[in-house]
Amino acid sequence: MTIAAGSLNAALGTDRTQEGVQVQCAVTRECPGGWDASVLRCQGGFFHSPPGIEVGGPPGETVYLRFYLENDVVAVAAGVRRSCRLSGTPRHVYFPTWPAVVAGFPRATVLSEMMAELRRLEAAELVVESFDAAWNGDEVSKPRVTRVRDEYVIPIETPEKALWEGLASSHRRQVRKGDRGGWRVEESTGEAARSLLLSVQELAARRAAARGNGFSVRVPQLSTLNVAGPRPWGATVFAAWQGDTPLAAALIGWANRRAFYVMGGSTAAGYERGASVWLHWQIARRLAESGFVAYNLGGASPTASAPADPSHGLHRFKIGFGSRVVSCRSMTWLLNSAHGRVHQLGRWLGATTSFVSET
Repeated sequence: MTIAAGSLNAALGTDRTQEGVQVQCAVTRECPGGWDASVLRCQGGFFHSPPGIEVGGPPGETVYLRFYLENDVVAVAAGVRRSCRLSGTPRHVYFPTWPAVVAGFPRATVLSEMMAELRRLEAAELVVESFDAAWNGDEVSKPRVTRVRDEYVIPIETPEKALWEGLASSHRRQVRKGDRGGWRVEESTGEAARSLLLSVQELAARRAAARGNGFSVRVPQLSTLNVAGPRPWGATVFAAWQGDTPLAAALIGWANRRAFYVMGGSTAAGYERGASVWLHWQIARRLAESGFVAYNLGGASPTASAPADPSHGLHRFKIGFGSRVVSCRSMTWLLNSAHGRVHQLGRWLGATTSFVSET
């Protein structure tokens, strides 16, 4: 489905006032020219870029939002719209992260304008995920659902000696073991990269299911890996090898001197050798040498620090790199109450039908 031309034209240049600040919003289906400069100006990251939408969101029609104060871009957001069984119009909107906003501009104003524009495009539900977005306590309109999660960020702008000293003793042993074993790290591209990612993700999913916190495997096409030349953002697969044997792989998304671990895992041989620790250490070193300031290892439940939590092993793995734990919040808003009530009725009827059939 595509945005109707009339609705899209009506969304361009709309003028409203929030908290005394006049804001204009431009909405496009395709990534607009100068988007890289806008992301940089607004201190955005990987999940504000086209490859970030590809790997961070569900399939759907892309939407790019630019917010203007007079002629200056003050915020950007990128996401997808999806239709549902109740309507052929894509009424469910998903953003993998919060809008990127220039320093000092109120995010609540941007979010209010975003909701108003999406309602004009007949959106019924807005989901804002929180990848690579620490919660800063901004006041926002009351959401229908709030989800709290933690992320683990390595501050790689520090000297390598400090990074090394920040590693847990068990991580340092794993790194030394990989160095002694002559392991090497390579950047993998194209279909070979996707196949390796798929295989390690499937193994990781089976191990997670055995611990009681399984997940579904979804590996994108990784089209950005085949794009040559300088890029302001991208997605790169790093793989650890011992001779001709692959040990581990990690998909890293990057933009604006920040990098994010999107997905990855170890092969059976790599799992036995603890190769993931060595690989992430090598990635952090390469990123630091390239001028990056932060390497985000991704998230976990806020309860993962408890020893009894199923994700406690994941917490120990990530915190062992000297990461700082960052609290994040994802939110869902219902923009059209009538559409939401129909969905709720459908879920209730489905539950009732299931109950009747079982009895």
